[in-house]
Amino acid sequence: MMIETVKTDKETCDRMCWLLRKEIGKNAQSGAKHWLAEAGHGKIDREMWDMTVNDTEDLICIHNLIEEGEIPLAFESASNLDTAVRDVIPAEVWNWMSTVHAAWK
Repeated sequence: MMIETVKTDKETCDRMCWLLRKEIGKNAQSGAKHWLAEAGHGKIDREMWDMTVNDTEDLICIHNLIEEGEIPLAFESASNLDTAVRDVIPAEVWNWMSTVHAAWK
C-alpha cells in the first residue's frame, strides 16, 4: 500500500493562505454589512461587530501559522475556535491542515 506524501511546500502553503484570506475578507465584509449598517437593524450592534473583529483576528493567526509553515499548530489552534468561526475556513484548507497534522504526529 502506497502512502501519499502530504504537500507542505511553499506553493501549497501559499494556495491555502490565499483560499483562507479570501474567506476571511468575505467574513469581515459580511460582519460589517450586518453589524455596522443601521439599515435593517435600526442601530449599530457594536457587540456583534467586536465579536467579528475578534474572530477575524483569530483567523488571521491561523493564516499566519500556515504562512510560517506551522501547519500542525494552525490545525490545533483552529480546532479550538468556535464552530461558527471554524466554518469560515474553507473545507480544502481544513482537510489539508488535518492531513498534515495527522502525518506529523
